[in-house]
Amino acid sequence: SYSFENIDAKLKGLKERGFANPVRLVEKKAHLFSYSFENIDAKLKGLKERGFANPGRLIEKMASIFGYSFEKIDAKLVGLRERGFANPTRLTEQFSAIFSYSFENIDAKIEGLRERGFANPGKINREKSTAFWLCP
Repeated sequence: SYSFENIDAKLKGLKERGFANPVRLVEKKAHLFSYSFENIDAKLKGLKERGFANPGRLIEKMASIFGYSFEKIDAKLVGLRERGFANPTRLTEQFSAIFSYSFENIDAKIEGLRERGFANPGKINREKSTAFWLCP
């Protein structure tokens, strides 16, 4: 139920799990209230196991990642690594929108950069600037 008591308990629990702004998070992803803390903890643990330094911040930045299966997340990380990105976890932390890009689009961008003389687009300066180059 959505009693103030339950809302307060959910917000408190999210804060205890490292979410800086639980109210904003719930505003972006209201159905988070329907998830048990067991489900939330499992998502945070799974993201941490995949090398994400601050899974709570990643979820706050891109709340939709909470709905992604670990298979989809793993496939994206593996695919980015196969395309020459040395640290895809860090790249996705800095540029979470990359989860929404298809590999077809990423490959086209990488190929376009190679055609323009970039030898290794996955290592342009720093990963944050690499994310800039991948923007549509």
